[in-house]
Amino acid sequence: MSIFHIAVKYGHEGIYNLLNQIGETKVYITTRKDGDGNNMLHLAGMSTMKERLADVSGAALQMQRELLWFKWMKDTASHCMVVATLIATMVFAAAFTIPGGYNQTDGIPVFYRKPIFIDFVVSNAMSLFLSSTSILAFLSILTSRFAERDFVETLPIKLMLGISTLFLSITAMMISFSVSFFILYNKEMKWIPILLSVFALVPVLLYVVLQYLVLVNVIRSTYGSKYLFEPKKQILFVNHRV
Repeated sequence: MSIFHIAVKYGHEGIYNLLNQIGETKVYITTRKDGDGNNMLHLAGMSTMKERLADVSGAALQMQRELLWFKWMKDTASHCMVVATLIATMVFAAAFTIPGGYNQTDGIPVFYRKPIFIDFVVSNAMSLFLSSTSILAFLSILTSRFAERDFVETLPIKLMLGISTLFLSITAMMISFSVSFFILYNKEMKWIPILLSVFALVPVLLYVVLQYLVLVNVIRSTYGSKYLFEPKKQILFVNHRV
C-alpha cells in the first residue's frame, strides 16, 4: 500500500491531489492494490472518514449548520440594508443642505468657487451611489430563491458586494462630513475640522475591524472550495526514458 492509498483511506484530499502532478507514474499507483486486493476506489468506498467529519457528525448536524447559515445571511442582509438606507437618506439630504447654503439672489451655492467644495459634492454623491448599490445587493439577497445552488456562489457574491459597497459608502460619507467643516472653518479655528476629521476615522476603522474577518471567511468559503480537488499544472517529476 502506497502513501496515496493511505491518503484515500483517511480522506486527505491534499495528498491525493499530488497524484495529478507526478506524470505517468500516477497510472501505476492508482491501479495498484493493497495486501487485501483493494485498489483506491475500494478504499474510498470503505472509508468512513470519521476523523475528517468530526465537526459535522451526521446529516442532522449538517442540516443545522445549513439552517444557521441561511438565518445568518438573511439577518445580516436585513441589518446592513437598514444601515445603507440610513446613509443614503442622510447624504441625499446633505446634497440639498450644502455647507454655507445658497445665494439668495441667484440660488448658486455660496462656496461653489472653492475647489474644496467640489470634493464635498463628489464624496457626497459617491456615498449616495455606493449606499444605493449596497441596498440593491442586500435586497437581492432577501428576495432570492435561496436554492441550494445559490448558496454556493450567487448569494456569497451578493453579500461580498453589499458589505464592500457599504464600507465604501461609509468612507465617502465621512469624507464628505470632514470636508464640509473645512469649507466652513477654512480661515479661523482650523483645529475644529482637523479634530473632527480624526474622529471621522473611528467608524471607518471600526467597520474594518468588525467586518474584515466576515468578508475574508465568505471569500475563502466561496472560492476556496472550488479548488479542493482541482489538479495542479505543475509536474513533480516525469519519467525520462533513456
